[in-house]
Amino acid sequence: MNKILLDIEGMHCAACSAAVEKSLKKLQGVDDVSVNLTAGNALIYFDEKTIDIQPMIESVNNAGFKASLPENKERKEIRKQNEKTTLKAKQRLLFSVVFAIPLFYISMGHMIGAPLFEFINPELHPINYALAQMIFCIPVLLSGSEIFINAFKAAMHKNVNMDTLIAMGSLVSFAYSIYSLIKIITGDISYIHQLYFESSGMILTFILIGRYLETASKKKTNSAIEKLLDLSPETALITVNGKETEVSSSSLKIGDTVIVKSGMTIPVDGKIIKGHCTADESMLTGESMPVDKTERDNVYGGTININGYILFEVTADIHSSSPARIAECVSQAQTTKAPIANLANKIASVFVPCVLCIAALSALAWLIAGETPDFALRILVCVLVIACPCSLGLATPTALTVSMGSSASRGILIKNGEAIQRISEIDTVVFDKTGTVTKGKPEVTEFKCFNGFEKIRVLTLLNCAESKSEHPLAKAVTDYCSNHNTDYLECSNFDSFTGMGIECLINKELICCGNDKLMKKNNICLSDATEFIQKMSEQGKTVIFISINSLLAGAVALSDSLKNGCEDAVKSLKSLGINTVMLTGDNSKTAEIIAKQSGIQQVFAELMPDDKLSVINQLKNEGKKVIMVGDGINDAPSLTAADVGIAVSTGTDIAIESADIVLIGGDIREVATAIRIGKRTMKIIKQNLFWAFAYNCICIPVAAGILSLFGGPLLNPMLGAAAMSLSSITVVTNSLRLRKIKN
Repeated sequence: MNKILLDIEGMHCAACSAAVEKSLKKLQGVDDVSVNLTAGNALIYFDEKTIDIQPMIESVNNAGFKASLPENKERKEIRKQNEKTTLKAKQRLLFSVVFAIPLFYISMGHMIGAPLFEFINPELHPINYALAQMIFCIPVLLSGSEIFINAFKAAMHKNVNMDTLIAMGSLVSFAYSIYSLIKIITGDISYIHQLYFESSGMILTFILIGRYLETASKKKTNSAIEKLLDLSPETALITVNGKETEVSSSSLKIGDTVIVKSGMTIPVDGKIIKGHCTADESMLTGESMPVDKTERDNVYGGTININGYILFEVTADIHSSSPARIAECVSQAQTTKAPIANLANKIASVFVPCVLCIAALSALAWLIAGETPDFALRILVCVLVIACPCSLGLATPTALTVSMGSSASRGILIKNGEAIQRISEIDTVVFDKTGTVTKGKPEVTEFKCFNGFEKIRVLTLLNCAESKSEHPLAKAVTDYCSNHNTDYLECSNFDSFTGMGIECLINKELICCGNDKLMKKNNICLSDATEFIQKMSEQGKTVIFISINSLLAGAVALSDSLKNGCEDAVKSLKSLGINTVMLTGDNSKTAEIIAKQSGIQQVFAELMPDDKLSVINQLKNEGKKVIMVGDGINDAPSLTAADVGIAVSTGTDIAIESADIVLIGGDIREVATAIRIGKRTMKIIKQNLFWAFAYNCICIPVAAGILSLFGGPLLNPMLGAAAMSLSSITVVTNSLRLRKIKN
């Protein structure tokens, strides 16, 4: 079974993505399809013996959309295209707003006593008043031309969506307003109260705001993948005829020999053939502890050579090295996300054709009953105007907007509406360990002297020796020593041993600082520290020893400690009935200790990025609704694969770009707050949808003239428009209650 990713243009709602999925699934040989509305693509699983790519593209095109294979463009070209698309959406919106504001003012301002120029005063110059509205409305309609085109395409392919509802409501309002304008020109001034130009224009303006936000969101999604690819340096050093030569990283082939000096970034994946180094692999594994590398060890693209010199043989080119693989994981995770249940569009898919039928049948019934065409037209317009999608369209976005604003004031940045719906259904929270549950950097937690050495003397010598080292653990040691008011002494004959430690002379005394391998190399007895070593090992801590003149003088233990509030965060989640899980690339012993300290219930340790992604997918396959909380580049695939990805702002830009929610203050206690906000928001949205739909169920029969059958009044379209506005106000007011939501 093969799979392929197709870019899809023209999707704007759940009905659109459903139409694309339906068009592909009907093809013989297509096994499964996952359409991502936000990313604008479709992941297709198919049997290559039965079907090839071209029929799939044609099927999507025949459904009214545009399908194409993703182009292999340069990074700069992708950025330029994304910026151009976002700018175009912004320009359409601004163009619409420029004309919509005066349109609304002219049509509604006089009702609240706002002044109008005399030549467009409705009482003195009704024709000018109507013409002015039409003149301002036409540019707004032009700015929303894409909506009308999409609605037309949907109709041609026997589909209906939110664009159909918007287009019908806007065009019928405009058409009836033109009819009213003609009536005014011919002398019937009463039609001055039956102009709906402002309804036509404002509907489109609100929709264009949503379209712009959608485009900006897609741009951020692409930005995350671009940053992953940017991890690999643009150039690399290779040997040609015994000389160092700088070449493009993209030109490296499997089998090439690459040079990496201290401080350089490793360009692609490979295997060391000569030399040794200390590598910072935190962007890959998420672990702060550096890794010592020697001959025959693997190195990974995007990681940094902190100290040392190596020659390595390329085992994967730039397109299949670690950063590119992670980028591919992010892209596929975005596509395979379960689609959000867009309630408004589901209602619209049934509601739109029903409204159109009711409007047409009502007008026809009155004609058959002997009423005039003018009367029937009035009924038709009244039904369509009162059924206009304002309240239905506002039901979700207003609640989301208020919720996102309220969340931001609490330091919770929610990047899209899908995250709010998904987070309300969560039953499992998965934490990355390093930088999320823990602080992400080593700290000295224990110190002990041996063989009668004084603490201040040992710390002074340890500080002076480690201050010359470039190893990341050295800084943690020197920070600890500096807090004990140690003196500074000059050291000489400094030497570093990769994977072991350092040696130097201070005041003619031989100082060795490092792990047990260095101590054994120098025949330094560690028997006095046996109990200390065992205790620290059980706690998953790293131990560094110091010897003075070949005699063990002291030892420090380092570990990555829990973040403040971690235990409270886990307790809050448990109070909501949510299961907690921790993923880490660290060893099992350390992971178990951290989990026990924090109260986390389940642990998966010694994982690579692909393994973390597999765990997330495994939990989802078990039917769980999963949040992933992380901060590292290695967390990016898992953040996008989870139902909701939450990044702490102290993490990498890529993790933040890949996540649905960002905790601005980095406090993971806010995960529980975000869940509560999501549940409350979805409750408000469902209330809004109920009232919006109930309003139409009550008002549409009245608009169709059912009351007049029993001697009651016929609803004026102007009153219908007022009722429509009232329903919108109700929805907005209900949404504003989210501002007072408590933690």
